[in-house]
Amino acid sequence: MERILPERFVKRKELNFLLRELALWRDAAIIDEEQASAIERLYAPRRGHFSQILLGLGGMLVGLGLLSAVAANWLDIPRVFRAALILACYLLSLLAAWRMETALPRTSRALLLLGSFVYGGGIFLMAQMFHQGGHWTTALAWWFAGVLPVALLFRDPLQVLLLQVIALVFLWGDYVPMHWLFRRSFGVSVFYPWEFFWVLLWPPQRFLVTLSSWLAWRFLEERRRLGFGMNILITLVFFAFPAAMYFEDLALCLAALSGVGILMVLCAFGERKDDMAGWGILLAGVGGLLLTIPDVWSESPVLEWFPAVSSLFSKMGFALPGTGFAVMSALIFCLLMLGLTSKGHAAATFFFCLLVLRYYFDRFYDFMPKAAFFTVGGLLLIGLGTLMGRLRRRAGRGREVGEEEERT
Repeated sequence: MERILPERFVKRKELNFLLRELALWRDAAIIDEEQASAIERLYAPRRGHFSQILLGLGGMLVGLGLLSAVAANWLDIPRVFRAALILACYLLSLLAAWRMETALPRTSRALLLLGSFVYGGGIFLMAQMFHQGGHWTTALAWWFAGVLPVALLFRDPLQVLLLQVIALVFLWGDYVPMHWLFRRSFGVSVFYPWEFFWVLLWPPQRFLVTLSSWLAWRFLEERRRLGFGMNILITLVFFAFPAAMYFEDLALCLAALSGVGILMVLCAFGERKDDMAGWGILLAGVGGLLLTIPDVWSESPVLEWFPAVSSLFSKMGFALPGTGFAVMSALIFCLLMLGLTSKGHAAATFFFCLLVLRYYFDRFYDFMPKAAFFTVGGLLLIGLGTLMGRLRRRAGRGREVGEEEERT
């Protein structure tokens, strides 16, 4: 007896892609006409419902009306009743999201997100009502602590994204005042490892926030790539701000940033290997490009640490030693990006082209005729694109050969 499968509704773009693939499979004799028709009957384009739009707009207007009424009489409402109202809205949002999780998943996600915002806004309102002092990042930490179990329980990508945004704002707000305090207290550009790890791990809330963000991502089943990228950004902020407390010199900070990026490329592993390598190339690319600017090196202590190199650059005709260090950084950056391009990394190709354009604009814009400048620049980009494309194709063929050898 033939089993009848339920019709699946997909986006029009997805359906068109499926129809093109079915035609390709049919022409290649992978499937026959009957199988192609059977697969095609399983899918239908998703249709919009005007009634749902009206219901959504009506619900928004009712909600705005209730919020306006509460806001207009907020000061006249007793504080205990205000607190009870905030808690009731939060609990009702979670309960409604739980009840609608199977029947109306989109509505459930929206209610869940509403509950998280009600919870966060309630924390700030409670602090205002009961005259609680302290830094605003403390309220963010409590908001993070309340959203975390909801994100772990429902495994909703929007909740995890909200959690990660709160973590980023918290780390920025918690580190910036400490950054200025640390500089006033120590005022040195020497790296002391024990002090660095002390700032990382104490007080512990910054480390716990970073660790919890990774924990929430591990439980996530959808949008894992976006969550992984946000967690990489959170981890970089977690390490970068303490490093900036020790390195007062911009050149050293950028060199450390580029070094971390290269390590991420070399140590990339697991199912998100390509994403980790991409973030590493992004860090190394941004830091490396900024290191090619001579002004970055003008007041760097590196010039005093390597007097022989500074003297050599002066003998080579550089007006300032910092210019020599910038050119040396550009050469190292160029070799690194070419090496990564030869392995098939598209981001490295982009940064190599940016380096070429950076020197082209810097050296030739002022004295070349504009028509010749743009024409030569376009030809230069065409040549770079052709060369980089050949290198990437060669790297792709080498990778395919290696995978075939591993399978055999």
